[in-house]
Amino acid sequence: MKSNPAMPIHIVPLGGLGEIGLNLMVYEYGEHLLLVDCGLTFPASDTPGVDFIIPDIRYLLENRERVLALVLTHGHEDHLGAIPYVLPDLPLPIYGTAMTLAILGNKLREHGLLDQTQLIRVQQRDRVQIGPFSVHFLPVTHSIVDSSALAITTPLGTLIHTGDFNFDHTPGDGAPTDLYRLAEYGHKGVLALLSDSTNVVRGGSAISEQSARAALAATIPKAKGLLVVSLFASNIRRVQNVLELAALYGRDVRAPRGSFVVGQGQDHFRRSFGQQTPLQHCPGVCHRCLFDPAGPDFSNPVGHSHAAHVRAFHFSGAPH
Repeated sequence: MKSNPAMPIHIVPLGGLGEIGLNLMVYEYGEHLLLVDCGLTFPASDTPGVDFIIPDIRYLLENRERVLALVLTHGHEDHLGAIPYVLPDLPLPIYGTAMTLAILGNKLREHGLLDQTQLIRVQQRDRVQIGPFSVHFLPVTHSIVDSSALAITTPLGTLIHTGDFNFDHTPGDGAPTDLYRLAEYGHKGVLALLSDSTNVVRGGSAISEQSARAALAATIPKAKGLLVVSLFASNIRRVQNVLELAALYGRDVRAPRGSFVVGQGQDHFRRSFGQQTPLQHCPGVCHRCLFDPAGPDFSNPVGHSHAAHVRAFHFSGAPH
């Protein structure tokens, strides 16, 4: 497609700008629309009776013949949770990395949409051409593996869409944010940077996942009874640390199924859970154990891996 100096690029945020959740960005060039992410958010106290909230897609429905595809940056609910509710009215191909599409695939299967949806798996640093948009997937560190920033090149220039990210140089899985390629794009010139800004008003910098591991390593050997670790189910790096330290100190692991199983299927765990026992069948344990998906307090680019976010609780004796 030839560049037309009179043809601008329109960037239309249908959600996620100045708010937590509802991430849905539209990049418009000529007659073509490219979507990035399609997330939901959860209700607050002023929306009683509402289970969740999805973006307003009326603009997309009015221009459905112009929509080329949906590109995903990662697998958190606030970036893909609305897809099962949008697809019936707006079927379109979806691009994403392995872990992201595995999580989405489970959701689509639950809604009976998997067989009728085109999921296109990409690897980090792949480039895909979608109409006039060349999309380059760049790895970034976040509290879920397989997260990507996007370099979207158009006839007018390159847009950098960071997705959610932080700068952890020792994330534990050997996949830090690709600063070199980001710097290369900066050297060449970037038309616009659209960056994650959650909690940027907080001072300091992100602390490595290794600090969370150190906190766990200091806590687990001291536990006399049951030890409950509360974390985000999608934080596979953190789960991996729990598994490795449990094995090191001779602890069994009991966990609910969810993102952990998806992670195992995508070979993100170096150590398997082995046989899992439902918590209610474990004698002498507390029956209240919470593994949350990503939430606004922790899905931030500054400080999400701080050791203070590791919470361990000790229990002994029979449950009440």
